[in-house]
Amino acid sequence: MTDLATFFREKKERLYEEEKRRKEVLEEWQRALEGLFDNLKRWLQPAEKEGLKVQPGSRMITEELLGEYEVPTLTLRFGRQKVEIVPVGRFILGGAGRVDIDFAGGKTLLIRRTTDGPWLIVREKEEEELSETTFSALLQEIFS
Repeated sequence: MTDLATFFREKKERLYEEEKRRKEVLEEWQRALEGLFDNLKRWLQPAEKEGLKVQPGSRMITEELLGEYEVPTLTLRFGRQKVEIVPVGRFILGGAGRVDIDFAGGKTLLIRRTTDGPWLIVREKEEEELSETTFSALLQEIFS
């Protein structure tokens, strides 16, 4: 086999392994988002009975290392107020995923520091673990 053929065979093998790893990371990230959004929707069910409108959706995002892919979104409405919960990306500085909670008064982040760690609510220099209680308190603050 020529040096050129060997070069391209090895390059092809590396590309195959990179693509396999990319798919694994993307699948893990999409499972993490699915779990997060399932929890959020479940936690919001009691408020829906009181008039909070919860609209699931999706959008496409593009990351250099993962390419273009679809992510879930949630839009919350009560009266004239609106909150959008939108994934930003898997690859972030200092973490393993970010979801933004956008509202008229600003933005709060949900960050995953590690792939097996909990989601954290991050505001300015403060962070706390995401739970039904902390999510409820955050939304009460946003909608007040």
